Amino acid sequence: MKLYHGTRLGLLPEILKRGIVPRGKENSSSNWEEESIPGHIYLTEAYAPYYALCAANKNNDKVLVLEVETEKFIDRSFYPDEDYIFQLNKIRKKALTLSEIRNNIEHYRSLTWDSLSKLGNVAYKGCIPATAITRYVIFNQDERPYITSKVDPTITVINYHLLGKFYRDFTKWMFEDVPDFGKPFVLPPEMVNEKEELLHIMEVSNRDGIEVVMKEAV
Repeated sequence: MKLYHGTRLGLLPEILKRGIVPRGKENSSSNWEEESIPGHIYLTEAYAPYYALCAANKNNDKVLVLEVETEKFIDRSFYPDEDYIFQLNKIRKKALTLSEIRNNIEHYRSLTWDSLSKLGNVAYKGCIPATAITRYVIFNQDERPYITSKVDPTITVINYHLLGKFYRDFTKWMFEDVPDFGKPFVLPPEMVNEKEELLHIMEVSNRDGIEVVMKEAV
């Protein structure tokens, strides 16, 4: 299964040498501090461009989106994203804080793949080896203001239910995995007007500022 990790371009040499290293490790390749569990790396089907954009803008850098093959690392180390558990508990009217959930994440292992299917995100405990990286995208957000403006999701179960396909298709488009370059991903109805639709068709046919790199097998 292919999943994606978003970060900033400046970390690429370290990542290609050491793999994706979680927060809490020396020379960590993570950009997240209090927003994540130490030792966990967050992977997604949909939101890697957004996470990468956050990291890149924070560090005045370009966007880096990494594609990883999960069959190349240890399955038993996957966990749910704690935000999924938090939102699920709110629905069930259980008043647990994110801190309490993070401290007891082992209790929620059975919800790991629900987290991926319903929020679009999952976590991995440990380092992801460089050999698991299959491709990566370098994206210059300054060259592509229109495309960059579309990378602004709300990371919720409801948003993923409504717009998850849009963000999954957006990621595929970045990797040139969508064959119809006339309109490779469809704008949600609330984003559409005639002018916007024409601009969208022009923009998604343009690959300026986007470089897809096939990583050499090791």
